[in-house]
Amino acid sequence: FMIYIVACLPRDELLAVLPSIIALPPVGVKAALKRIIHAHPAPLTPEKLIVALHKLSPSKALPVRKIAEAIETAFQEKEVFTTQVKAVVLQQLLDQSPVPMLYMRTVLLCLKISPSLTNFVMGILHRLVSKQVWEMPTLWEGFVKCCRQTQPRSLEILLQLPPTRLQDALTHCRDLAEPLLKYMHQQQQHGVQVPQ
Repeated sequence: FMIYIVACLPRDELLAVLPSIIALPPVGVKAALKRIIHAHPAPLTPEKLIVALHKLSPSKALPVRKIAEAIETAFQEKEVFTTQVKAVVLQQLLDQSPVPMLYMRTVLLCLKISPSLTNFVMGILHRLVSKQVWEMPTLWEGFVKCCRQTQPRSLEILLQLPPTRLQDALTHCRDLAEPLLKYMHQQQQHGVQVPQ
């Protein structure tokens, strides 16, 4: 029943029932999200919907996995979630305090769907270094995965990490060590100062 009326709900009521919607079986979640995304007028913009999904608090009735699946399901609406919309969503989520737990998973998902976001994601990784991403364990793990996925572009960003955190990243992702050493050697040959 909820699936059929969800797009007609005012914004605040929709936000209140969003956890119940996401707790539905996958078919119900997909149908409800599709109705919300394509509603005219929409109770939430696509960007605000993704931000709202990231703000949901996991519980026994609503595990993190269900929230992550709902985010992925929403992004399947490719005609709505264009590369530009994804960039806006990623920026809005990065501006949240604290940065949502599923943020790096969403960054990796957006990169997978829209590889043209790589340049934009380099800016995100740089900002995460300035936010001391290593202090946020879930985000840190995703940050390292993202650096691995976006190398060689991300190698410069890895060198911005404090030495102990760089060592930690290389321990977590050993296949970054060799490309990073090559990159550092190339930079030194061009007269660029690199950390030792």
